[in-house]
Amino acid sequence: MITSVIFTLTIFSILGVLTFFIAKESPKGKYKSLNYTSLPGILTPRVLKSRENWIMAHQAMSPYFTLLAVYFSIAAVINSIVIYSAHSLAEIVFGCSLFLGILIFSLLVFLGDRVVAKHEQATGSNQ
Repeated sequence: MITSVIFTLTIFSILGVLTFFIAKESPKGKYKSLNYTSLPGILTPRVLKSRENWIMAHQAMSPYFTLLAVYFSIAAVINSIVIYSAHSLAEIVFGCSLFLGILIFSLLVFLGDRVVAKHEQATGSNQ
């Protein structure tokens, strides 16, 4: 049981830290010596076309990535409690909370790409 709790905490903590990094560092377009194309985040062809597109998409989605990081932290605690209580639905709770987080992440990637698409359409620049 303790191994399952540690595994769950590890998985959701990594996802939480990753999404928090995306929320706080990716909108800057650079992290230390890494260029924006090497950072985690919204990696669609439209967003990767230019640094301006990258920054625009990540600034628009930054608050939502922060909320997703909070969700992953809360999910880690809830899943650990469910596993520790030896509830029979622990695997379903883990799977559903992980699936929901991935679904939200995918939605944020899609919406970030749409922000750039609308900007390109409004300015008439398809770079």
